[in-house]
Amino acid sequence: MILLMLVVKSAFKKGYKKYFYVTLKKGERNMRVLFFAILKLFYRRFNPFRMLGIAHGIQSVKGEEVISPSQIKRVFPKTIEVSSHSRFYDLEVEAVGGSVAVVRDGFSTSKAASLTSSGRLIPEYTQQFTMKGIEGHKLFTFQFGRCFPKISHFDGVVATLTADCHHNYYHWLFDVLPKLYLLQKAKIKPDKYYLDTSKPFQKESLAMLGIEENQIISCQDHPIISASSLALSSYPCLYEQPHWVIDFVRKQFLPEKTPTFSPKIYISRKDAPCRRVVNEEEVTLFLQKEGFEVVQTEHLTFAEQIALFHQAEVVVSPHGAGLSNLVFCNKDAKVLQFFSPRNPCICFWTLSNLLSLEYAYFRGEEDSSTYSPTEPGEDDMLIDLGKLKASLKFIQ
Repeated sequence: MILLMLVVKSAFKKGYKKYFYVTLKKGERNMRVLFFAILKLFYRRFNPFRMLGIAHGIQSVKGEEVISPSQIKRVFPKTIEVSSHSRFYDLEVEAVGGSVAVVRDGFSTSKAASLTSSGRLIPEYTQQFTMKGIEGHKLFTFQFGRCFPKISHFDGVVATLTADCHHNYYHWLFDVLPKLYLLQKAKIKPDKYYLDTSKPFQKESLAMLGIEENQIISCQDHPIISASSLALSSYPCLYEQPHWVIDFVRKQFLPEKTPTFSPKIYISRKDAPCRRVVNEEEVTLFLQKEGFEVVQTEHLTFAEQIALFHQAEVVVSPHGAGLSNLVFCNKDAKVLQFFSPRNPCICFWTLSNLLSLEYAYFRGEEDSSTYSPTEPGEDDMLIDLGKLKASLKFIQ
């Protein structure tokens, strides 16, 4: 009886998420659109986004496709585990292309939402990782704190380069900066760029690209902007980085000369808020005896991170954004990554395949004390030194 109740409960949850939730959100949005339409009959200049901070429905905007989708082929990773995790079974995937659109008097927010002049959300150029479809976007939810939002207007062509989690090193490298290439392909020359500049690596990389401070509209100073011509570009990747993204990043940042670093590096996350190695000291001592230099990428400048990985021959690391620097490695460099047992992430396996790196992985020990109470992707991990030693034989 208890088993039957659990099965029914599980089926209800799945049905709710798949059908009822989406239908409810669509109905809620339709009622909101109707309400705003009635208000507009009495007040023609009413714009719900300008006054209440609420999106006024959804409007698709067909942009110019400047890069076509492409196929990514991957090979099975090396592992000491009996068989590869199921996430590594999909050996051929489609990577997104890229498109650009220019919207007259459009809006852009620091949270990566793009809207038309009437306040309608543009799904092709809006990003929010947690939403269940565009109907679940936060801008469809009324909040008193968003009423009468401060909107900064700019004349000329403003390119919005915001992304959800743009403060994260991985998303900055692969979701934000490649938007510049899409704008180049579309032959759009912005007067200003709207983006996040809260991190040192963001400012440093923009300076290396020749974007000056007077060209930047900071998200921190302007949470919402409008522009007479708002240039929007699609989001290049999430887990599958297209070839053109890799080529762009390498072409822009690879150094002509590289300072001397150790050819064998271990990327430590001991000061990170999540995905830490709980027996870090043990792991560090073992790897140092094996000739590895221990590095915390957050303590390096952007240029130093590029140089470090460009000359690296062997990279060992728990899952984390620091591994984004693999994009700067030379062909045939070797990579050993370890994960929490609950959440293997394949993005750096894909990256390694695109760069012809030799990739291996293994998972940490099953230990509930290392698990995050809210998000499996933030689990810490306990590393077995025997497995680490055996895995190193794969890549040395």
